[in-house]
Amino acid sequence: MTGMHLLEGTSPKQAAALWTLGLLNADDIGILAASWLERGEDGGSTALAEIALNRPASLSEAGPAFETALAEMGVSLPALEEPVLVALELYLRAIIEGRVLPMKGMKALDELDDRRGGVVFRHPAHDPDGPQNYAGAELGLEHLHTWYREYSDAADGSTWYYNELPIEEQLARFDEELIAEALVLHRHLCAVHPELCGDGEPRVGAYKDRLEKATFPAIDRRSGMKHRKGRSWTDSGALLTLAWLFLGPVLFFFWQRSEKPEMAAASMSSAAIEAALLVALIFWVLAGIAYGLVRWIVTGRGPQA
Repeated sequence: MTGMHLLEGTSPKQAAALWTLGLLNADDIGILAASWLERGEDGGSTALAEIALNRPASLSEAGPAFETALAEMGVSLPALEEPVLVALELYLRAIIEGRVLPMKGMKALDELDDRRGGVVFRHPAHDPDGPQNYAGAELGLEHLHTWYREYSDAADGSTWYYNELPIEEQLARFDEELIAEALVLHRHLCAVHPELCGDGEPRVGAYKDRLEKATFPAIDRRSGMKHRKGRSWTDSGALLTLAWLFLGPVLFFFWQRSEKPEMAAASMSSAAIEAALLVALIFWVLAGIAYGLVRWIVTGRGPQA
């Protein structure tokens, strides 16, 4: 699991769902038992009190005791679909409310996706006729994965969005976008399965107050990296264009001179400049088309307006 921030406020029913999916370890069980006793949600379970007082060191000890405690509290272990959706709601809520950093929450959602079996829950904007191979699409996570992937790509400067910003601002924007997408998916989940959302819509939390260096494990801050190293693709293209506009007319001029030596120099110069400009224009048009296609294939979204 990923720590108490993600489990904070988890009910026995939600914990039963997480346990069914294999998403709890011995430490998680001990923490949950203690929190339920403190909140008076133990249902008089002696097995739960034993777990809280003498926390088992291994899952082989904690597991049977936890199942006994759940039974004593009147909580049964559900079939597969229910725990997957319960965990999805729980993790999305934790991300939105700021109880867990967005990227840590995404790691938990990825683990849930790996254990979902055949359970499918589609994003409200899912296109059944579009590409079907986006990461996390079976649980509606494809739009969250766009920003999760951007976060990872920031380490080597290969991001698609907000790459004109300094790295810290760029990562903060990715967090904001991921939280917004989590809210969209959570609202859809609650509209389809209102029984999962008894606590109402989550309130967007002040996650920025919790940002630490550990928030960005992919970035080595000790290297003094404040911005993407090297020039962006746009800068490189602009430099190539300027170099071509300087050299292109010269090349075209000498090529025409070798082909038509009788042609006037002024006419050759004008034609050479026009040809160089036309080549530059074609280059940028083709580059723009290629960029849009690659972005659509990689992210599932068109270029940003």
